[in-house]
Amino acid sequence: MTRDKVTPSQGLSWYLKWAGTFCILFGAGCTAWNIIPLNLILSTAGGVFWFMVGILWSDRSLILLNLFVGGIYFVGFIRFMIV
Repeated sequence: MTRDKVTPSQGLSWYLKWAGTFCILFGAGCTAWNIIPLNLILSTAGGVFWFMVGILWSDRSLILLNLFVGGIYFVGFIRFMIV
């Protein structure tokens, strides 16, 4: 039994989703190694990229999740810069 792929395999959303995925993974790694503020910058960028993918795919769950995740990391970055 084979399954058909439903996500696009080329185009803008493909690049954004992989860039966002790597940003989030490296951001999590930076958090584990306490590399601040790079962890916040990468995680914010990953959230923004996935937010854009959600818009391109008209996927409300991706839009909502990454709007808040990106916003939370951005607030953390701003707080880091102020203190």
